[in-house]
Amino acid sequence: MSTDKKKPAVGAAGQSASQRKKLFANGSRPTPKIWRAVALLNTGHRFNRWDFSRLIYDFCGNSTMAEIARGMGHRIAQDETVVRGYRGTRTRCKEYFLEVSEQEKAKTMLRVCGDREAA
Repeated sequence: MSTDKKKPAVGAAGQSASQRKKLFANGSRPTPKIWRAVALLNTGHRFNRWDFSRLIYDFCGNSTMAEIARGMGHRIAQDETVVRGYRGTRTRCKEYFLEVSEQEKAKTMLRVCGDREAA
């Protein structure tokens, strides 16, 4: 039996795994779905809830946006838009996007987590 302690793994920004886990305000770690949504928003495009379900398989995108805003402190801009719904009827929904100032914050956060492709 060995009593040697292992050093904590160091991530892309020089932070240990225990430091990276505390990215939400309450100390919990975001799910991969959250990171996919942040990376998608960070592209500079606008997305509605149907885009989220089609692109990242997130069928409750509005809740995910609220979780990102509440837990990570991002200000997610919203516009109301009209899309084609069931049988071509018009359906109102929200369109989400990040302002330019928030994109830099998201890029830094993605880099800290080690998502080099998105950052």
